Amino acid sequence: MFNKLRHTAVFKHAYAWRLQTPLSPNHSSCCATDSPSSSFNSLFGAFAQAESSKLNECPERGATEAQVLERRYMEKEASTSYTPALKQPRLPKGLSKLHVHVMQVTRSKDLLKPNDHILIAVSGGQDSLCLAQILKDLARSRSWKLQVAHCDHRWRADSEANAIHVAGLSKLWGLPYHLCTAPEPPPSTEAAARTWRYEALAKLATCLGCNVVVTGHTATDRAETLLVNLIRGAGADGMQALAWSRPLEGAGVNLVRPLLTVSREQTLELCLRHGLEIWEDSTNADNKYRRNRIRNELMPYLRLHFNPRTDEALARTAEVLQDEVIFLEEAAAQLLAMSLVDETECVPTLSNILLPSIQSTAHSVGPRYSYSCSAGDMAVPLVPHLTYEAVDQPRSTTLKEKRNRCTAKEESKALKQRSLSLQVLHAAPPALQRRALRQLMSILVPGVAHTHSSIDEVMQLIASSRSGQSGSTGGGTATGSLPSGMRAWVESGCLVLEVEHVHKKAEEQSVR
Repeated sequence: MFNKLRHTAVFKHAYAWRLQTPLSPNHSSCCATDSPSSSFNSLFGAFAQAESSKLNECPERGATEAQVLERRYMEKEASTSYTPALKQPRLPKGLSKLHVHVMQVTRSKDLLKPNDHILIAVSGGQDSLCLAQILKDLARSRSWKLQVAHCDHRWRADSEANAIHVAGLSKLWGLPYHLCTAPEPPPSTEAAARTWRYEALAKLATCLGCNVVVTGHTATDRAETLLVNLIRGAGADGMQALAWSRPLEGAGVNLVRPLLTVSREQTLELCLRHGLEIWEDSTNADNKYRRNRIRNELMPYLRLHFNPRTDEALARTAEVLQDEVIFLEEAAAQLLAMSLVDETECVPTLSNILLPSIQSTAHSVGPRYSYSCSAGDMAVPLVPHLTYEAVDQPRSTTLKEKRNRCTAKEESKALKQRSLSLQVLHAAPPALQRRALRQLMSILVPGVAHTHSSIDEVMQLIASSRSGQSGSTGGGTATGSLPSGMRAWVESGCLVLEVEHVHKKAEEQSVR
């Protein structure tokens, strides 16, 4: 609107000068440099030359040539320059830039949808208070239904007072308040406390009918988590550090972190602007915890001596790693589906037993990427530039017929022991081999952390079998008992993984 008014004022000023001379398509003064608005006259002159030929065709009664051109020029400007490209959501007045930023993030990344039932985890610190205030201010425009939850770990003497403080803020916001108290004895480590906290929030959200749990993790938290996992020796999966969203196990509820691009300085500024009383957690100053040492000692040192924007740089690295992990997990799931072997003939096949689990594993990390490659008579999506030849084995029946004859007993056995084609695995890079193995081990033994050492032992089996690939079967080569409760061995050109207790049970039956 301001630009329209400015253009109208320029028109009046320009016409006061222009009407002193006759208007003609060939009049050279339309671009005169001594004009009060030379840039406007230059644009208007070009427009006038294009439109003047139409004036005789469509004369307008009672209007001068200049008035007609002025009106047409304004209509052209209104129909092009000032039409918004995208319809922006209508937001309440008085919102800060941070409100608008969070709204844009939740929309662009599809984190929070209209009419969502949202459970906000509020600790009383500045980040969670900032998040709750922003969501409350935006709730009406997005039709969100909000509730507040506070988790009392019972680690501090003032934890009960902290819970009362959050309850008071919830009443001030007009939001329902719920308290989750840790059982006796309370969790003793940060990892145990985090596990209990997410389990409690997931159960509470399910009971309340909430489909989303939101937390106030910021870009600073993301940077700290990346450093924690880097020092611990994690790979790209660990260093991607706090995904934007992920499902909470067994709850049908999504965990969402809308503030991952927001710094702690921004959350503090918003709390001060809204007069929110921040509850200082005394444990955050205790440097006996590793994360606190990183927050209170390492991060300030990096900002002072290396990069004053360390938080932003590390958070950006975590975001890039997350995108790469999504792609690699999908490619590994496709490799695993390709390398699964039919039990009766050592032939790669897409297993109807494990494929749904593999696909769900890939979907849990993000969108699918599809590539095509051929393996014998099957076309399957896989990693680009990898082509596998069919194993030269006769097939007495088709794969479809074998799948139809698969009984429930065979399915149960397949979920405890599976074979992978070494020929297919050898053609893939080690990075995908490692991820495919971890995915299969997670399916066979769910709920167990499969360590680097377990996967490395199996990777050594794959590497050692490469030398005998052409002639020998590789039988007899095996790992011991893996920490994850599995064992692996090479047999007939295949890598076999089996759950440990299934193998022991079979041995006991044979002895009897």
